[in-house]
Amino acid sequence: MVILGYLSVGSVSPTRYIPVVKSTSYLSFITVPAVILAALALRPLWPLRAKWLAAAMVVVTATSLYGAYRLLVNTRNDARPYEVVAAAVGPHPERAIYTHHPRWSLFLNYFLRYRTGYHFMVDGPPAARLRDVAQVSTPAEIRDAYVVAHVRYLAYDFQRNYVGRRPELPPFLSRPPDGWRVVLTDHGHPSYNDVVLYYAPSHAD
Repeated sequence: MVILGYLSVGSVSPTRYIPVVKSTSYLSFITVPAVILAALALRPLWPLRAKWLAAAMVVVTATSLYGAYRLLVNTRNDARPYEVVAAAVGPHPERAIYTHHPRWSLFLNYFLRYRTGYHFMVDGPPAARLRDVAQVSTPAEIRDAYVVAHVRYLAYDFQRNYVGRRPELPPFLSRPPDGWRVVLTDHGHPSYNDVVLYYAPSHAD
């Protein structure tokens, strides 16, 4: 019961509430046996404290439903940056898209319906329409292309703690060059899901 409760509403951080990352496919083999064992443990007490046990079962069920609800909300919040960027770059399929994390290549490829020319099973670094900013030495090399700047990967660690600008990322993601145009600014929830999409014009522009 304690383990099931922690998996439903527990926190991965002892200093602030960060819900446990859940995957229903991984928890399914735990949830059903836990419910059965809990029912067997409570069965002898049922004639004595029927009302209290029923209330406890309602609470346990409610916490499980709340955990499922939080999972849905967190998934939608985390997916939003990819969805809004995919919608913004959709009208110009000829333009390359520079990203700063492998996850962006995978998810953006999905939201663009795999019409980017990038095949993650065979390609090394992002290829075709999807590019990696680590492949360029100066922002001047990026021409007639989009550049994604997702705060989650620019200033937060794996535990979602703010760490400032990540030193391994190029500074122009935080301070874009003159001439780059802001195509999209989306304020996500939580704030680490804020994303900015830039457009770097060609020299002819």
